[in-house]
Amino acid sequence: MFILDYHEYPFWKDAKQIVSVLLKANSNAIRFPVIVWGNTYYNSSFLPKYPGLGERDLLEEIVTECRKYGIKVIPYNHLGGVIHREVYRLHPEWSVRKPDGSPERWHIHYLCCLNNPSYRSAYQASVREIVKNYDVDAMYFDGPNFYSFCFCKHCKRLFYERYGFELPVKLSWDDRSIQLFFRQRSEEVEKFFLSLNKEIKAVKDIPVLFNPPGFLQRRLGMTVVPERLMKQVEGGLVSEVHRNLHDYMEILAMTKAGVAMDGAAWCYCPPGPYESLVTHDSLDTLLFGFTY
Repeated sequence: MFILDYHEYPFWKDAKQIVSVLLKANSNAIRFPVIVWGNTYYNSSFLPKYPGLGERDLLEEIVTECRKYGIKVIPYNHLGGVIHREVYRLHPEWSVRKPDGSPERWHIHYLCCLNNPSYRSAYQASVREIVKNYDVDAMYFDGPNFYSFCFCKHCKRLFYERYGFELPVKLSWDDRSIQLFFRQRSEEVEKFFLSLNKEIKAVKDIPVLFNPPGFLQRRLGMTVVPERLMKQVEGGLVSEVHRNLHDYMEILAMTKAGVAMDGAAWCYCPPGPYESLVTHDSLDTLLFGFTY
């Protein structure tokens, strides 16, 4: 498995360049970015396309070239968490909201609310579009997750419908409002993810993989209950070796949990904390001639 990972403009010139690397690495499959931070790298009818790609359909390019050599293509789809600043410009309503109603930032981008019906509808339609129109071998989801609390009108409404009182402005462990918020949000996100899984299987019987990023993030409110979702899919990434988030015992515990769930347990090893990484937009990449 070869993992190609980027969140901005692609740093490769064409699919032949990528496949040549796969062949040298003896890889028989590639995890390829398709939906990242709300942007797409294919011709989607429902989600925004990454700026600067024009008419290029990167998914079609990579599928066509990989098929010549029997290499499997697994689309990478970021689900929740973050929306790109360009996506926010088009859809500010998709962002997580602070108690005062202002959007929640994530570095130079924005956080995404998975409880927004418009975002869900566009995302689900895009997933259906990928599976129906492209010869892919599986679907991989980075998430579903949240990176913070959210006080948008949809989260407030769902909380009130679930518990019969308003979502407190200040959430607390002491009055159990944090626990209630996590429970309600996890249930909603789980239902959405399982509906995605069901829709994929209805179109094409391919494996569904996902990234439930561990127990520490769950305590921070970043995701759903991974062991509940793992039963519904073929496998997933169960541990992340983030130096700024986990110690070795937590990584060991997450890995053991993945094995116990009897699924394909992967581990993700990023090069460093997100704060130390640099992403380059289309102008940077073009100016420097794809030399990253």
